Amino acid sequence: MKRILAMVLAGILVVSVIPAFAAAEVGSATDKGSSRQLGTTAEGQGSQENQGNRDDRSTEEPEGPGISPGEGNPEENPPTEAQSGELPAALNLKHKAKKKLVLANTQPKGLPVNVTWASDNAKVAAVDKNGLVTAKSAGKCTVSAVFPSGSRAACKVTVEPKGLKYKKKTIRKNARFTNVLVGAKAGVKWSSSNKKVATVNGKGVVKGKKSGTCKVVARFGGKKYACKVTVVNPRLNKKKITVYNSRSFRLKVTGGKGRIRWKSGNKKVATVSKKGTVTGIKGGTCTVTAVRNGIALKCRVTVPKHYKGYRIPDFGALYGKRGKFLKADGVTSVQYKAGKKTYQKYLTALKKKNFTFVEKSSGTLVYMNSAGEMVGAAYAQGYVGLAFGNIKDIG
Repeated sequence: MKRILAMVLAGILVVSVIPAFAAAEVGSATDKGSSRQLGTTAEGQGSQENQGNRDDRSTEEPEGPGISPGEGNPEENPPTEAQSGELPAALNLKHKAKKKLVLANTQPKGLPVNVTWASDNAKVAAVDKNGLVTAKSAGKCTVSAVFPSGSRAACKVTVEPKGLKYKKKTIRKNARFTNVLVGAKAGVKWSSSNKKVATVNGKGVVKGKKSGTCKVVARFGGKKYACKVTVVNPRLNKKKITVYNSRSFRLKVTGGKGRIRWKSGNKKVATVSKKGTVTGIKGGTCTVTAVRNGIALKCRVTVPKHYKGYRIPDFGALYGKRGKFLKADGVTSVQYKAGKKTYQKYLTALKKKNFTFVEKSSGTLVYMNSAGEMVGAAYAQGYVGLAFGNIKDIG
């Protein structure tokens, strides 16, 4: 009985659920259909509106020239720096000269200028970040300023030589000097207006041939640069001399023209006058120089310290009148006064190998040096007289 009752209740439950499920299915289908119908209608309306808009745009005038759909208006992003400008067409500079290039007519006007500077040959002319051009060597190159837009302004730079190192030069016969066209490293052509006076080779080396004047010319870049060359042949009569203390020797210059300037390298050893007279002062060596026509002529001067020491026999040194004796040290020197000064002289033993001995009939023995000058005499009375003006020594 219980089993039959349970089956009846289950059947009642199934019958009550089926209508509700069927109703739900019908509602869902109805909603989907409505949605599809509404969507189709919206799409249709949108399509019609779009078509209308396209028709409207096809009848409107363009907004402006050069503007394509999607590009936007260029005024919306204006430039913040100059995009172009101009430089001088040409610039001429001397070797090592400097010049700053200035941009003109920059566009757009009033905007900051920010360019990159460059030279296509920095060995001829270099340029820094501020446009300052420095001439390096003779030649040509191009200096450019490049804008952010890629626009380029250019200037042709020509560097000229500074000139000749020597514009005039005086040299001796057979002497050489090298002239240089400053700033030109290559391409210089040299020539001489008179090869009998002076010659020049391709490297600018000039050689004096004979006395006279000519022009040595350097040609570069269509221009001429001239140097006046004078060849002289001055000579000094002595290249080296020996002068004893208080003694003098006259040096002479021959050849050339004009004033002669004399100079002693050490006035404590020897002096020289305006006329070339050299006077020994103190033992040592120095160089006396004579300059004429820009040419220095040199003579080496030696002043001996004193003669080799010999012991002198006992005698008094006579100076001036007979009977007036000066102090003698009895070995190698004597002293005498001249004015307010006292001089000390070194004496030498009188030997036949250095002097000529001439005996007079009175018994006086006269001592003559190699120049024939009397340096002393031994008298019959037993004393020796000395001629101080001819004694070779130093004080």
